[in-house]
Amino acid sequence: PMTGFGPLKIPQRNVNQLKVFPNPTVGNVSITMATPMRALVVRNMSGLEVRRIGANGAVRTELDLTDLAEGTYFVEVQLTNGSVHHRKVVKH
Repeated sequence: PMTGFGPLKIPQRNVNQLKVFPNPTVGNVSITMATPMRALVVRNMSGLEVRRIGANGAVRTELDLTDLAEGTYFVEVQLTNGSVHHRKVVKH
């Protein structure tokens, strides 16, 4: 028998993994994150800000895109710890 080997340690990645669903969407998008969120910014393909909402430290929030035109948007999630995450969202 082999000795000196312990369980394989795999570093945890994406502990704060951002989840955006459903994607594509026809309107509302749920956003979840393990780390509290400070704000959400939605930008169009030209980089112009089309929506900004405060998340007030929530780890789950809803983003209403129903009034936006069909197309591709970038959601910027600003966390309370200062980091920023991005996701592409397609609206039909």
